[in-house]
Amino acid sequence: MAEVRLREIRKSFGETAVLKGISTVIPDRAFVVIVGPSGCGKSTMLRLVAGLERADGGTISIGGRDVGHLEPGDRDIAMVFQNYALYPHMSVAENIGFGLSVRGLPRAEIRERVRRAAEILQIAHLLDRRPRQLSGGQRQRVAMGRAIVRNPKVFLFDEPLSNLDAKLRIVMRTEIKRLHRDLGATSIFVTHDQVEAMTLGDWLIVMNNGHIEQEGAPLDIYARPATAFVAAFIGSPPMNLLEGRVDGSGVEIEGAGRMDIAVPDGLPERAWLGIRPEHLEPCAESDAQLRIVADIVEPQGSETIVHGLFGSRPVVARLDGAARVRPGEALPMRLKPGSMHFFDLDSDRRIA
Repeated sequence: MAEVRLREIRKSFGETAVLKGISTVIPDRAFVVIVGPSGCGKSTMLRLVAGLERADGGTISIGGRDVGHLEPGDRDIAMVFQNYALYPHMSVAENIGFGLSVRGLPRAEIRERVRRAAEILQIAHLLDRRPRQLSGGQRQRVAMGRAIVRNPKVFLFDEPLSNLDAKLRIVMRTEIKRLHRDLGATSIFVTHDQVEAMTLGDWLIVMNNGHIEQEGAPLDIYARPATAFVAAFIGSPPMNLLEGRVDGSGVEIEGAGRMDIAVPDGLPERAWLGIRPEHLEPCAESDAQLRIVADIVEPQGSETIVHGLFGSRPVVARLDGAARVRPGEALPMRLKPGSMHFFDLDSDRRIA
């Protein structure tokens, strides 16, 4: 059992409160991704679980055992860092097995564990090389191998892909997901990249300014963001948020114009209207609910991203890759049915 439980965790550095009473439960064998902007407290949260920092208050338990007083080596965790942290003078095999050597395990057992980890990660042919002879992706696999050989209850990943190029990041995402499936250990992965979060995690914890903004299954968070912050952070490109005045037959967007759309009952007079870029679709002029003047057009093959203006308000639309749009072109658009989101102007909380 490797459930990780945090209860009312607080952490400050000097007068700066980084974590403000965090509570969450990470189930046994789950792959949980903690995502949020820089400075939100996600890496600090991971370091507290690892024992690299000590909380100012609250409790942390792993597998039902309070670990708040334990050193990192006694918590039965393994951590993969952003910078790999490999020893340049050691071979790949020595790097992977170093922690086991420190613990005094027999050499034969170390060799066997290193061999199994290398085969899992497809780096068995690299065991005699030094880190300087490896690519970035190979170095990351070595760092992961060092974690695997410990057979930990919990894997901790601190933005391990941020130093890799875009193509290699996609490859390594697949490798990490396969690794979790094959090993079945509880995994906690920290990233600021929401695409990484959506594709890797079976549960997301979205953080903002030292607290948990929302947690849940990735597609549930995408479909029903709890706050305007989550709506704008989860999704690429991010959700369009337009301030407007609501009445029974539509929304008057400040600095843009009126959108004749069906709105839910009971909304306040003023609210944020949220529209995901992929929920805007071109239509005939007679069916238009808004008109966007294209400014920047980004053809990406499978899709075309259009950055434009609705009146004076910036709006982004994600269109089919076959769309041919010219800068300056006026595009009549409509919303896909059931795709609107409304948020309170003061609290940012979802209201419909």
